[in-house]
Amino acid sequence: MLSILLLIVPSCFPVLFEPKSRIREYVIFMLPRALEGIWELLDKLDYVKSIPQAQNLIFAFSLGYALYLRKFYSDIFPSGYSNLVDFVFGKI
Repeated sequence: MLSILLLIVPSCFPVLFEPKSRIREYVIFMLPRALEGIWELLDKLDYVKSIPQAQNLIFAFSLGYALYLRKFYSDIFPSGYSNLVDFVFGKI
């Protein structure tokens, strides 16, 4: 547990030196990975039980969150990402 904290804490410091618009962008794209890591840690410590197809649930949640942000907070998304989302999912 201590080794995990020793790896996580220093890796978060570079975010403090980024502009706020980039921090929001990092959160959007790192949220699925962070949720997966937290779930695996809780599973390893036996706080939660394994759920079949949990990776699919995490992906669906994070995709829904990203599309929610795209719809209601479009200023967060750079135009290149917005064009890609429009191409894949259509105009939302």
